Amino acid sequence: MKKIPAAIISILIFSFLFSCCKREVQNNDRVVIGISADIESLNPLYSFSVNEGNITELLFLPLVEHNWNDKISDLEASPMLAKKWQWANDSSYIIFDLRDDVKWSDGISTTVQDVIFSFDVYSDPVVESRLFGTFKDFYTNKDEHINLKKTFEVLSPYKLKINFRPNSIPDLFD
Repeated sequence: MKKIPAAIISILIFSFLFSCCKREVQNNDRVVIGISADIESLNPLYSFSVNEGNITELLFLPLVEHNWNDKISDLEASPMLAKKWQWANDSSYIIFDLRDDVKWSDGISTTVQDVIFSFDVYSDPVVESRLFGTFKDFYTNKDEHINLKKTFEVLSPYKLKINFRPNSIPDLFD
């Protein structure tokens, strides 16, 4: 019978002892998500791919979120930054009540001014964001930039009224 060298036995014992150590799990307060391809941009203005869109939706709260409801075979809107909303009977406007507990990374509260700024940037023809040209139901200028004075009314820091063009058919995707 062959003898096993003492060095190999020592290595096996050494590795066995260290593999039995109790490892403490560190909580890094982070989420790790695997994706199938590289992304080009985390800037929501230019998030064109599905993966980029999914990531930016996790980073930047939309007013509402849309999820598929199998029971009714349609998309349903649920609150995100907006805690509730109310349509005018004729759909000429919608009023959003925003959450007052959402803050930017510097601790400053997110308000209706931030929402208006976002719409302004997304509709800016110089910026040419991924949503440029999709604001047909809003009051827009000739260059398709949203007319902020006609479209938005600030009712309070957390309450925003969005007016739509006459004879338009707006929905929560707008």
